[in-house]
Amino acid sequence: MTPAQPPSDAGRGPTAARVEREARILVAEDDTTFRHVLEMLLGEHWTVEAFPDGQKLLDAARKGTPDLVMADLLMAGLDGFGVVRELRADAATRAVPVIVITGLTEEEARIKALEAGANDFLIKPFSNRELLLRVSTHLEMAALRREAAEREKEAHTRAILEGALEAVAAMDGRGRITFWNPQAERVFGRPRQEVMGRAFVDLVLPPELRGEHTHEMRRFLESGEAGALNRRVEVKALRRDGTSFPAELAMTPMRVGGAYAFTAFIRDISDRKQTEAAARLASDRLLSAVESIQDGVAWFGFGATSESHRGRGGQSALFARRLRDARDAGCRFAIVETGKETAEEPNPSYRNMVRSGFQLAYFRHNWVRRGPAASEA
Repeated sequence: MTPAQPPSDAGRGPTAARVEREARILVAEDDTTFRHVLEMLLGEHWTVEAFPDGQKLLDAARKGTPDLVMADLLMAGLDGFGVVRELRADAATRAVPVIVITGLTEEEARIKALEAGANDFLIKPFSNRELLLRVSTHLEMAALRREAAEREKEAHTRAILEGALEAVAAMDGRGRITFWNPQAERVFGRPRQEVMGRAFVDLVLPPELRGEHTHEMRRFLESGEAGALNRRVEVKALRRDGTSFPAELAMTPMRVGGAYAFTAFIRDISDRKQTEAAARLASDRLLSAVESIQDGVAWFGFGATSESHRGRGGQSALFARRLRDARDAGCRFAIVETGKETAEEPNPSYRNMVRSGFQLAYFRHNWVRRGPAASEA
C-alpha cells in the first residue's frame, strides 16, 4: 500500500465535511495484520470498529446502524457474502453501503457479491489512496441520500400542515415562530411574512397569559416536565386587530437535531362556545317557564345520570311507576333532575315520558324536548 493521504475536500460541500467528522465504519477481516492496517488508515478520518469475523460485525450493526461496512469475502464462519445478505435482509441496515474486500480476481466472485447487495468491491492489493477515495465517496453518497429522504419527508409533513384545518405554528427553543400555516393566517389575521421570527406568545396570547406560557416552555427545556404541554387547554387568544376569542391550544415539544422545538395547534372554538351558551339560555328559560306553573307538574329527582336509568332495571322500573302515578294524579308536565350533564339523549326515559302522555318532557342539565313527537307516540 502507498502512504495514506487524507480525502480531499476540494469541490465537496458541507455534507462531505460532516461525513468526515461523524461517520462510523464497521470492518470484518480475519487477517489480523490486514485488519489492523485498515483500522489504522480509516481511523485517521472516521470512527472505526474492526472485527475478526462477520457475525461480530453483524452484532455491532444491530446495536447501532453504521454509516458503512467493509467485509472480506472469504472468512471463517459468516463470510462476506453472508454479511451482505444479512444486512440487506434487515430494514435497519438495508440502506447501509457495503464494500467487500477480496483477493479473488475472478469476475464471477465480484458479480456474486454485487448481486448479493454489495455497493462496491476492492481487490487486494489496493493503494491507500484508492481505499480512502472509495470509502469517502460512498459515505458522501449515503449522506446525500439520507438528506434527500429527510427533505422529502419534511416536504410531505409541511404539505399536511399547510392544508390543516387547525391553525398550526412551529417555534424554535426560544419560542420564535418558524412556521405559520394558512389557517393560522386566517384565524389570527396575520400574514406569514409578518410573524416569522417573532415571539409566539406576543402575537397569539393576551398579556396576562404570556408569562405563564413562557414559564411552561422554560420549565420543559430545563427539567423535561411537560406541565401544560402535550394536552389541549382552553385559552383566550388574540387576533391582529386586538379582539380576543376562545381557543383550544395544544403545544407539543419535539427534538430536532440537538435542540428542542415546539409545535402549536390552535382551534377557534367561538362557534362551540356560542352554541353551548345558547343551549344553557334556552334550558334556563324553559325551566323558568315550567317553574312558574303551579299545578300539573311532576318533579323527578335522581342523583345518578340518565345512563343509570337505562342500565339498572330497578331504577327504570321505579321511574316508570312514578310516571304512571304522576299521570294518574293529573300531571301533564314532567321535570327530571339527573344531577349530571351528559351529551347523550336520556332514552328510554324520555320516550317513557312522552308515551305516558306528558305534554312537556324536560331533563334538566341534559335534554330539552317538546312532545310527544309523532314518531315516538
